[in-house]
Amino acid sequence: MKASNVDWGVVDSIEVRLEYRQPGGELLSKVLILTEQAGTLSWNIRLDDKTKRTYTYRLVHRLKDGTNRETETFSSEASLLPVDDPFRHLFAFNFCRCLIPRKSKPSSSTWRIPIRTIATNAKSS
Repeated sequence: MKASNVDWGVVDSIEVRLEYRQPGGELLSKVLILTEQAGTLSWNIRLDDKTKRTYTYRLVHRLKDGTNRETETFSSEASLLPVDDPFRHLFAFNFCRCLIPRKSKPSSSTWRIPIRTIATNAKSS
């Protein structure tokens, strides 16, 4: 487990709730707490069947303002799970300073303002 794109100025800690069900039915679970100082954390389990690697995880982001943001449950087979903050889908707006007249009505006083959005905290896959 490793914190990836996290704004530690807003996020106090991230609780990672992991579960793995052995083919025989035994449920294994672990809670890891990621902080700015934590670095990479790991959960080592012995698999009864090495072809059954799917585990589930859920994140609870503990924010510095005292609120929590909880994700849905996800499943994965990844051996390294990068963890982001809950704000990765937010957008910043960049307003252009130019005003462009509409070509359909050249004598009109109506102006079109071009707006571009720029994704923040974008991750490359």
